[in-house]
Amino acid sequence: MEYGKIVKRALSITWRHKVLWVFGIALALFSGGGRPGVERNLQYTLNSGDMQRWQRGMPWLRGFPLVPGGPFGRPFAPWQQIMPAVLGILAILAAVGVVLLIVGIIVRYTSFGALAGMVDEVERTEQTAFRSGFSAGWSRFLRLFAIDLLIGVAVFALLLVLMVLALLGAMIVAGPVALTSRGGGAPMALAVLWAVGSGLLLLLLLVLAALALSAGVTLVREFAFRACVLDGKGVFDSLGASWGLARSRLREGLLMWLLMMGINLALGLAAIPLALLGIGGLVGPALVIYGLSQSPVATALFALPALLIIILVSLLIGGIYLTFRSAVWTLTYRELRNEPKATAVS
Repeated sequence: MEYGKIVKRALSITWRHKVLWVFGIALALFSGGGRPGVERNLQYTLNSGDMQRWQRGMPWLRGFPLVPGGPFGRPFAPWQQIMPAVLGILAILAAVGVVLLIVGIIVRYTSFGALAGMVDEVERTEQTAFRSGFSAGWSRFLRLFAIDLLIGVAVFALLLVLMVLALLGAMIVAGPVALTSRGGGAPMALAVLWAVGSGLLLLLLLVLAALALSAGVTLVREFAFRACVLDGKGVFDSLGASWGLARSRLREGLLMWLLMMGINLALGLAAIPLALLGIGGLVGPALVIYGLSQSPVATALFALPALLIIILVSLLIGGIYLTFRSAVWTLTYRELRNEPKATAVS
């Protein structure tokens, strides 16, 4: 398998067919870790006129007997009287959270399917469109979600096993030290040497196990998604086909995984100075504006648009990268599925 050719082809598809970016950006927006993001924190400071304004704006507050000594020394309504409002707000937030979770699942897995289907369409016809990608993703998103859920359950079980093994290993490592802690002398020194050596070995084994688990999960997940989207297989058939392909073409799959890990690392290192530059470009001028005007409003008028620009740029970059990554695994799956396994010639 020509790994460099696959990466170049993925780059070409990503750049030439920018309609793919729509689903890549949607995936970046609704994906958890590992993607560019900006954490936002908004604060509001109470002043002495807040309660009066709240009472004028919310008539149901006017009957509340205000008591001194509330939060920050400000008057506030008794807790028992505002409890229904607090519970109502929490219920609304919970409902909004559930809705966002459902929307996130739909958008996330529709985007996974759309990207895989559109890259496959490009390879077959040299063109693609938003409608065909959306159709491929929408018709498969429940299956993709089920595949990811089953893989997550299996990974959770494996992590529990690793945790138990790590605990047993830690007990074996610490046992001699605990038994010789009162004796001192040569036995204690030998026990410490044993603990250091076996502890390092245990740590190495855990790191190798984590890498092996990460590689295995990536291969099975990426191949199962594409078996579902490209070949129209069901949930368990996709997992079975993925497992068979990953096992029979393990060397090629691992080499591509290592190559993508290297690309991830290189891009992560390159992103550090860019992130620092973006933060400096936001914080520095904001501090200067605040120092000159002493006005939080003027500072916010600059900082909020700048923060929005940083967020949008981060989403764009993350979306393009996720589009490229999906294209690489789709092309890899197509080649491994169609290419017969090499056999040794005696």
